[in-house]
Amino acid sequence: MNSDIIILGSGMAGLGAAYGTREAGRKAVVFDKNAYPGGHTASHVNKGFTFDEGPHVSFTKIEKVRALFAAAVAGNFQSIDAHIDNYWHGHWVRHPVVTNMHGLPTETVVSIIRDYLDAKKNAAPAIRNYEDWLIASYGRTYAETFPMQYTRKYHTTEARNLTTEWVGPRLYQAKLDELLTGALSPISPNIHYVQDYRYPTEGGFGAF
Repeated sequence: MNSDIIILGSGMAGLGAAYGTREAGRKAVVFDKNAYPGGHTASHVNKGFTFDEGPHVSFTKIEKVRALFAAAVAGNFQSIDAHIDNYWHGHWVRHPVVTNMHGLPTETVVSIIRDYLDAKKNAAPAIRNYEDWLIASYGRTYAETFPMQYTRKYHTTEARNLTTEWVGPRLYQAKLDELLTGALSPISPNIHYVQDYRYPTEGGFGAF
């Protein structure tokens, strides 16, 4: 096989690796278990409707990547404001939950605020993993009730098994007044880390 590098999987990571390999002047061949590329970013058309295999809106702020994605759809994309809710035990809660707790059970809100304040008073603990980071940042009640449960569902592992390099702006570090405002009022500012995202106007990210 006339190739320097073999890449397994044609999702965003695999295709990104192939792009970087080509930029470096090397040859790569990409293998995928499916008959189509894209991994969980693939879109499928059925009876005129486009269905995404997984969530794959683009919200990168890296200009090189933005230009690359735009070129891939010939500039035919839309920029859309993000309004994201969470469904938790019969409650629709705006994201991030930590600043939008209005309407949640009183005992849950009180416990979250108490633990949040305690966490801020404690000396900075050693951060060995993502679980440690969540508890230090938000207190144990919020960490265990929301992001740690989400981690089990989305990442299919415990938070203690993840590092923290990827967190960046994804988990908002709420100020106390923002937390209290969101607990007492149904109206709070949109501070989701994605203020807008891009999505192809037609066909998704490569429809099959």
